Amino acid sequence: MADLRALAKSERRVLNTLEGLENFARRYDPQIAVRLESLEAICKEFYAIRQRIELLTDETAEDEDDKDVQMREKANLATLTEFEERYFRLKASLTSKRAPPPPIATTSGIGQPGDRSESSFSKVKLPEIRLPSFGGRIKEWVPFRDSFCSLIHENKQLNDMDRFSYLKSALSGEALQEIESVAGIAFII
Repeated sequence: MADLRALAKSERRVLNTLEGLENFARRYDPQIAVRLESLEAICKEFYAIRQRIELLTDETAEDEDDKDVQMREKANLATLTEFEERYFRLKASLTSKRAPPPPIATTSGIGQPGDRSESSFSKVKLPEIRLPSFGGRIKEWVPFRDSFCSLIHENKQLNDMDRFSYLKSALSGEALQEIESVAGIAFII
């Protein structure tokens, strides 16, 4: 029980740091890059703490009935969802306040100076990306999140709408219902 209290305290500390970053983003100053690094660090720390909390509560919950397990999993998912909503909103806010990178001068070396190739994307047909599906069970979340982040979220060739489409196609059950309830407002913010 002492481990669980210590982890809960660590999680509150991470959430307080997130709140501090949110307050910073509201008033903006030139330290955006440093704040983004801090945001990434607290995100990783939050996931590590949350995973340990869930493992400890799973170990102590052997005598729970299905209804209690479902309620606990729902509470865990709500905590993750709230953190991620705050994280992504803050990251978007900080990123939008960053100065745009200077333009990159390009010359093709063929034809007229300044000629550009048709596209910077490969014309080779790549295999279709197959994501694992996620229906809302908390035990499936971490592997799904890791696959989605590495294959889709961090893919710089995809825009936000494409990423959202991939996300919707990989969800089922309760998870799909949750995302559809916010789908209409997701891109207004």
